[in-house]
Amino acid sequence: MITKKEKYLCAIYGLALIFLFLASSTDLIIKERAVEVYPVSVIIEGTSDENYVNFRKGMDQAAMELNADVSFITLYDENSRSQQIQLMEREKEDGVKAMIVMPVDADEIRAAVSQSLAAVPLVFLGDQSAAGQGGAGVTADYFSMGQQLAARILERHGTKLPVYLLQGETGNTVVSRFEAGISSELKARGCEAVPVVRDPEEGFRMFLEQLAEENGEPAVLAALDSQSLKAAADLLDGSRELSAAVAGLYGRGTSVQILNYLDEGVIAGLAVTDDFSAGYLSVKAAVEAAAGRQKKESLVLDSFYIEKEDLRSPEYEKMLYPIE
Repeated sequence: MITKKEKYLCAIYGLALIFLFLASSTDLIIKERAVEVYPVSVIIEGTSDENYVNFRKGMDQAAMELNADVSFITLYDENSRSQQIQLMEREKEDGVKAMIVMPVDADEIRAAVSQSLAAVPLVFLGDQSAAGQGGAGVTADYFSMGQQLAARILERHGTKLPVYLLQGETGNTVVSRFEAGISSELKARGCEAVPVVRDPEEGFRMFLEQLAEENGEPAVLAALDSQSLKAAADLLDGSRELSAAVAGLYGRGTSVQILNYLDEGVIAGLAVTDDFSAGYLSVKAAVEAAAGRQKKESLVLDSFYIEKEDLRSPEYEKMLYPIE
């Protein structure tokens, strides 16, 4: 026979079990802290993400660790200033908490930020002057990168031959800084820099064919942007005649195709940066800004000059082929 005391104990144990069940399976008693997810938009200057493979890997890693919902947005027209501003305004209207932008024109973006886009924190890519002027920045020193590349070109080819600077029809802030660095180094060493603009239909075919027909000294080429570098490499890779007219093709970029061309000897040397870190750090800066902890400073990443043999170096291999 169960005593009255035992009945009381059973009732107490039952209530305790009910309490523990409610505490473990519902938030009626102990509420879980809601994890805030920060919508972040990345708006680049081009129409393709081909040159952002490693950047996106770093971006995705940061998004996973820092609870960011990241949208990667390309332009419809290459290096369109007005289109980039329009997309930024659209993202603001859609409620984005922070934006990461590779500016076509950094001054124009800063002007827009001071007016219609002032409420959205901004992280600049490729603009070292961003600190304190509308947002944080994650970049490389593209002027110094250009100087470094030019110095290595002159080291190999000397100063007698002109260096042809291959570029697209329209440029952007990064291209301008990179070109200024190359040109300053060439000028300081008494070497001529000759600009060559990419044809929208033929690319650099007519230019390279003209070099081959002249049958003079092989030319030295330096591409100012990844698209121009790939366009020239595509032509050289498919023609022994055109390749014979070129002493060396140089440029900047880390896309898979560009690195393959370096490995195959089509490209002689590359200026590269740690794009994985750039992607990670830019999302980190954007999340901090969205949370009200923005630091208006520029993080300047190192840049490196590499040639074919460097692709097998553990240091560069880890940077150029990061594991997802």
